[in-house]
Amino acid sequence: MTVNSGGINYLYQTRGAFDLTLRADLPQNTYTFQENVLHLNELQLNADGAIQLLDAAYGIDLTFQAPQNNFKHFLSLLPHAYTADYAEVEATGQLDLSGFVKGTLDLDRGTYPAFGIDLGIQNGAFQYPDLPLGIQDIATRTKINSPSSDFDQITVDVPQFKLKLGDHPFEGRFKLQTPISDPDIDTQIKGLIDLAEFSKAFPMEEIGELSGRINTDLTAVARLSDVDGGNYEDVNMAGKIQVDGFNYQAPDLPKVVVRTLDLDFNPRRVVVDNLDLKMGNSDLRGSGSIDNILAYFSPDKTMRGDFKMRSQFFDSNEWLEDGAEGDEPSVAETTATTATTEETTAEETAVFDRFDFRLDAEIDRLLYDIYEIRESALVGRVTPSEANIDRFRMLLGPSDLAGSGRITNIFNYLYGNGTLGGQIALRSKLFDLNPFMEEGEGGEAEAKAIAEEENLEPFIVPENIDLTIYADVDRVLYTDLTLRDLEGTLKVADQAIRFEYCEARTLGGLMRIDGGYDTKDPNKPGFDLQYAIKRFDFQETFKKFNTFAQLAPIAKFIEGTFSSRMSFAGTLDENLSPVFDDINADGFLQTINGVVRNFAPLEKIGNHLTIDLFR
Repeated sequence: MTVNSGGINYLYQTRGAFDLTLRADLPQNTYTFQENVLHLNELQLNADGAIQLLDAAYGIDLTFQAPQNNFKHFLSLLPHAYTADYAEVEATGQLDLSGFVKGTLDLDRGTYPAFGIDLGIQNGAFQYPDLPLGIQDIATRTKINSPSSDFDQITVDVPQFKLKLGDHPFEGRFKLQTPISDPDIDTQIKGLIDLAEFSKAFPMEEIGELSGRINTDLTAVARLSDVDGGNYEDVNMAGKIQVDGFNYQAPDLPKVVVRTLDLDFNPRRVVVDNLDLKMGNSDLRGSGSIDNILAYFSPDKTMRGDFKMRSQFFDSNEWLEDGAEGDEPSVAETTATTATTEETTAEETAVFDRFDFRLDAEIDRLLYDIYEIRESALVGRVTPSEANIDRFRMLLGPSDLAGSGRITNIFNYLYGNGTLGGQIALRSKLFDLNPFMEEGEGGEAEAKAIAEEENLEPFIVPENIDLTIYADVDRVLYTDLTLRDLEGTLKVADQAIRFEYCEARTLGGLMRIDGGYDTKDPNKPGFDLQYAIKRFDFQETFKKFNTFAQLAPIAKFIEGTFSSRMSFAGTLDENLSPVFDDINADGFLQTINGVVRNFAPLEKIGNHLTIDLFR
């Protein structure tokens, strides 16, 4: 049987005794193993023992060992090492490997058997036939022991590991105890790795380019409780990791270049200095610190940090997945795909969700889709459950936007079924909505007058969102309509958008709007609108609103102003135009100094009857 895992082809074979026995001296339904052989690529393991089948569990008592002390056999297990020409790889060195598994495996009750692994490598070396360099002086002693189902009792002890790549030795030690309750780490790593030399010594078929130097001199002897408690006199954490000239190129991804990166470790924090990074066409510079970095090993601890990031240009389109070619998916297909993706993400995605970071970021130019955002900045604090935005600002075309706010339940929304909530306050001197309406020739955003709009598609309001947005905008441009001194509240919840207490000056008068847009039925969005307007100009209103023109065509011939209160409710078609047969409306219209002019029927009556009033 062949299984592929992470690019490694494992070949499992057994021979020897593998029988269901009913011997009087053994429990029933027990499989016994005697000198069975398991092949993992080139590595051979002998297994002895038994597995008993219980009601909903397994009783296991096995030992295993590698009978051949050949380092080359173990090398075949490393990712990407087992190549087509592996038989021609020159390798030397001694290997000893043994272990055991003993106890009950019951996943429903969370019961796991004890296990242990003892690995030793001496005088290891290898070189691939088509690569110019090899790796020498490989040696390690590694012991992993888990005496019970309590994983907090696991110990990992690597008193030595070392290798030599070119002229550069790399060595260290590592020991871990109580990894769950209070991680206790004793480690030292020292040496220089030249990645260009590494790519000449080890198969890197899936990597287009790899180079740069990583210089490490790090010692850490610490318990997480001492770090959390501020007992820094009991903590020995010191050293530095320097990255210089790092270049990484993978297929179908932008090239990543780390010009410089310095990490300084001390008992209180890890200091990030001199980060100079380029990702494709994007640049990023930064500095900061991470407190309590050992929180990564403890499920009850939180990692804290403070970062400052700057970029002259960031192209987010380089990192967005391209959509599939062909027809656009239907609303039903999109909804089904989204549900499946969310389910898969919730089940399969494991993320680090114990952090509390402060961020001060500025980007001079940010590309997203067809939009260019300029002079953007954000200062705030983010945790998995909440983002507090002290202040942000941005320019989009002629528009400016600034504000502050709070967004809640972030990770539960991204990786579960939680509802994204929050409150955001926005402030703008000018906001032009036209660039968001449609794409014209040459990829530039264009807009038409409302009376000429065609072929707009319904926007589907996402599920599981409960956001409240407060807006204060001096001037809003929507097609050829200008709204001044706009204030109001926008609520996004239950797959609907609602406007509450929105007021603005336009068309020579004052307007107040309450209403909403509902996409619970994505194929037939609904809307409702309650408005109150004072002293609107008839001619301006007729030119700007096609709905007004169709409901009151006589307005084309009226000069003057009017006030109105009205309630609309109905549905929208596939072009976001109202379905007039479905509209329910209630209200009144009051003219102020209205005069009917150039209305042909009345003029003809006036001419025939010689009545000036009708003229």
